[in-house]
Amino acid sequence: MIPPLNRYVPALSKNELVKTVTNRGIQFTSFNGKDYPLCFLDEKTPLLFQWFERNPARFGKNDIPIINTEKNPYLNNIIKAATIEKERLIGIFVDGDFFPGQKDAFSKLEYDYENIKVIYRNDIDFSMYDKKLSEIYMENISKQESMPEEKRDYHLLQLLKKE
Repeated sequence: MIPPLNRYVPALSKNELVKTVTNRGIQFTSFNGKDYPLCFLDEKTPLLFQWFERNPARFGKNDIPIINTEKNPYLNNIIKAATIEKERLIGIFVDGDFFPGQKDAFSKLEYDYENIKVIYRNDIDFSMYDKKLSEIYMENISKQESMPEEKRDYHLLQLLKKE
């Protein structure tokens, strides 16, 4: 459980935090060197899978172009999630130069499992994300340079504490 935002939470070292949280039954997972608390998803929170296929021709022209082998049962996992989580929306974010029959197979998958929605990358407008990282950095640097020195130091210190 996340504490209310208006409540003071003392700063704990990572070891103290792990002990405290473990005693309360909360677990953590790591991704890219950062720990995240495991938390329950609301029953209505959608799940999103993604599949980017470079070579749709390796699948049949009328098949769903998502790998589904014994070793890598990706499509089966999506279908199993849709079957178990009937009330939850299951999105599949896909990208590739798909054949018309493969797109029809995706449509059939949506028909067979009403809670599955296929989202084609080409149908998404990414214009709001279309900034170069260097432009974003320069904007942030300019913003910080325009701050008075005391305010800038405090701002940078807060960013470091977040890390």
